[in-house]
Amino acid sequence: MSVSATSHSSSLSQVTGLRVEDPEVEKANLGIIFYRYKGSITSLPKEKGWLTESLYMYQGYWFPSKNLISIGTLMASQDVFQANPTDIYLVTPPKSGTTWIKALAFAIVNRKRYTNISTHPLLNFNPQDCLPFIENEILRNKPTYTDPNSTRLFATHMPYTSLPQSILDSR
Repeated sequence: MSVSATSHSSSLSQVTGLRVEDPEVEKANLGIIFYRYKGSITSLPKEKGWLTESLYMYQGYWFPSKNLISIGTLMASQDVFQANPTDIYLVTPPKSGTTWIKALAFAIVNRKRYTNISTHPLLNFNPQDCLPFIENEILRNKPTYTDPNSTRLFATHMPYTSLPQSILDSR
């Protein structure tokens, strides 16, 4: 079964309440971010990457150069992400069961919202679609983090020392 990106995005937005952007918008915003932080990034120690063009040493860790979760999106997240005291963050290293943790956290936080099991978003969508990464949020024109009225769930692979200051200060 094939689902177009547009129908997938609009149905996920209706079901979960997440604001889903057009992939072309995210790609354009990613280009803007790389351009904005290019000067800072090029001054960092650099090594050849295996799965990405390059790896950059930043705050004691190696980050990929040009992916959705990269050195540019990390720097932008540190600059613009605004945490709320009621936010919940799933901070995990890559390949450590993040998808399972996302599914469990989403199900627990939304257990009263989806009382009819047949309409639960996790039956139709991947947990990656239901719970956004902080690093990807800054690519959206209307990020989820601008809604301060609800408990928000976010995931990240950022090390503790690289988390946006607003998260560290939010208790």
